[in-house]
Amino acid sequence: MQEKELFSRRIRAGKRTYFFDVKQSAQGDKYLVVSESRPTDQNSHKHERIVELAQFQPPKIYADPNSKMVLEEGTGFVKLIIVAYKTPDDRILVEAGPVLSYYEFKRSMSDRLTDEKWRELLKTQPPKEPEWIPNFAVREEKKMGNAEGRMNI
Repeated sequence: MQEKELFSRRIRAGKRTYFFDVKQSAQGDKYLVVSESRPTDQNSHKHERIVELAQFQPPKIYADPNSKMVLEEGTGFVKLIIVAYKTPDDRILVEAGPVLSYYEFKRSMSDRLTDEKWRELLKTQPPKEPEWIPNFAVREEKKMGNAEGRMNI
């Protein structure tokens, strides 16, 4: 199986153009590539990859041989991030874009996660996000009996 493009979107922002491409690797993993094209002084365009986000990154492992536990951290599904910031000329801008969900949790050394186990865990019983994430994240909730979602801070 070759790498294939599943979705592509082009967005113009002034003189710059941004490309959002969702691709699937030869192994079946999906990932997002964000690239930018902007004019140069030489009447050409510079095209560069800004970020590549892969879903389901397998956890990194930090082991404690005394407790026989590991602290695993990993990424999950792509989520939306909205950031407000002040520019040097005192304007306030709001930007939105993709960010990966983040997890860290303790697990027994004897039950370490493989890529496949991590993917299945994310789909069926995702671990809780770290306690510091709700300090700045917007949480999505679903109303009972209704497919409509709402955002709560």
